[in-house]
Amino acid sequence: MTPSKMVALALALVIGGGSANAKTFRYAYRIDPASLDPHALAETFTLSWLGQIYEPLIGRGKNLELEPALAVKWEQPNPTTWHLYLRPNVKFQSGDARRTSHSASSA
Repeated sequence: MTPSKMVALALALVIGGGSANAKTFRYAYRIDPASLDPHALAETFTLSWLGQIYEPLIGRGKNLELEPALAVKWEQPNPTTWHLYLRPNVKFQSGDARRTSHSASSA
């Protein structure tokens, strides 16, 4: 199928789909993630998979430049110290408020 036909098909599905209902999303891949711990290893597939679950303090843009994520800004007052200013009012999926200690223990 040509790229233009794929785009046309995708557009037709989006337009003709009507309202969306919440559904269970099932994901299949030829291997399972090696770990659900983002600090366990640095393997490309697992890191990209975990990126759908965990939000980093600082992310990367399209050109690999640093960009805000959970930290809206940051500064380095000396070579061994970083100050991160976290986005306010962030909540976990459960609705519990995120505290600074949660991010500190994950760093």
